[in-house]
Amino acid sequence: QARCMEALEPAQRAVEVGKKHLSQDHPARLMAECSLAYVHNQLGHYRIAQELYEHTVPLLEGQVGKAHPVVLTMVNNLAATYENQACYEQAELSYHRVLRERERALPKDHPSILSILNNLGHLYIAMGRYRDAEDNLSRAREASEKQLGAEHPMTLGITNNMALLRKDQGRMPDPWVLCLPYRPFHDLVAEPRTHRQVPPYSFSLYSGARQWMSG
Repeated sequence: QARCMEALEPAQRAVEVGKKHLSQDHPARLMAECSLAYVHNQLGHYRIAQELYEHTVPLLEGQVGKAHPVVLTMVNNLAATYENQACYEQAELSYHRVLRERERALPKDHPSILSILNNLGHLYIAMGRYRDAEDNLSRAREASEKQLGAEHPMTLGITNNMALLRKDQGRMPDPWVLCLPYRPFHDLVAEPRTHRQVPPYSFSLYSGARQWMSG
């Protein structure tokens, strides 16, 4: 969290510079605002992050379309801010939008799909919808073990959420589960890296932005 605090001022400065010199929908300005939203989310400033994402997502959609990976990354992160504020219905709608679009474009066992299944599972635990949570987490864990291995960070994160589910249900977790605090996977950006950030094989906003801005 200390590194996030260090990142806050530069991120705010980048947004202010963008507002002075760039149009509202300029790619560089939108990326700066997304980065600032990410920092606020990491710091627990969920309402501020939500407002930034809600401002930025429609502008991104106007630039590249509703199904572009950059847009879906931001919608996923917006969903996480909703979840962190217990706005569960909004979070569910946003996560399902991302899942639907990614399933159209990617293989069913792609890590970007598994991360959304994990996020939905985590959300359903919070909502007390344990059957739905187990369905999503079981599917994600099985595919992640097969594709990435049992000791991969994504597999361990999903497995831990399975343990949290069983704990909430009063069931004993599997003996090999780590049982460490875990959060939904957040797609984004760059430093600062924390245990809450999605593993590095996930979509990189900056690499996507470079492709977008280069045409």
